[in-house]
Order: sequence, then structure tokens, then C-alpha cells
Amino acid sequence: MATEVTLPPDTHVYAPEVKGYKPIQLIMDVSPGLKLLPVRYPKAKVLFLPVINESVPVYEGNFRLLQDVVVSADRTFIGSVTEAKTITLKGTLFYQACDTIKCYLPQKSTVSWDVRVIPLDAERSPDAIRHK
Repeated sequence: MATEVTLPPDTHVYAPEVKGYKPIQLIMDVSPGLKLLPVRYPKAKVLFLPVINESVPVYEGNFRLLQDVVVSADRTFIGSVTEAKTITLKGTLFYQACDTIKCYLPQKSTVSWDVRVIPLDAERSPDAIRHK
């Protein structure tokens, strides 16, 4: 899954490794049959903030948060997929944006993705190409 973020010019959000500020976070709801791997954040830019005389890790402009999703190999889940179905993954993006003048109140946005799951192909390969 990819979360595309576009910030206005001269605006930033704090990267996860920031100390003392509210970083951007993508928190996904648990979904049966799917395993969510850790979110991958882009490399942060270090921004010097003269007003507070501090350097902080931030994201600016356009960037992506990525999270891999693994479909369960559990027999119960696989057996439940007898025909194609859509699973909706839901989560929340938490962030606090700041510009050159001020920081805005922390915000959250609901995010969701529809993942299409299809049954495993149980048909055997033709005899001529099977490993023996």
C-alpha cells in the first residue's frame, strides 16, 4: 500500500525519528487474513528552524509512506476464499503540519484501500510439464 502525501510550499511534517514533536504516523486497523508489515517512511530531510534554533527531521513537498501487506497462508483463510472478494483495509494518518510562521493543530485523516483477493489456482499442471 502506498500513501501519497503532498504538502503546500514551505510546509513540513515531522519524521518518525523526531524528538519532542508530533511525527507523522500511519496506523492501520487489524484485518483478519492479512498481515501488515512495518510502515516504510522515506529518508527525512534535516531542517534548521531559526525561530527555535533547532534542527529537526522533516518531510516536505511530495512523499510516500509504504506498507507491505501479506495475505495469510493459514488454511482457514485460504479455504474461506472460494471466490474473488474484496477486503477493505482501513487506517488513520496522524500528522501535524507546520509552515514558516506557525504549527497547526494535530490532524488525523482516515485512509482505506480495497484489496482484491482471489482463490488459489488448484488446477494441476499438465502431465507433460510436471516434475517427476
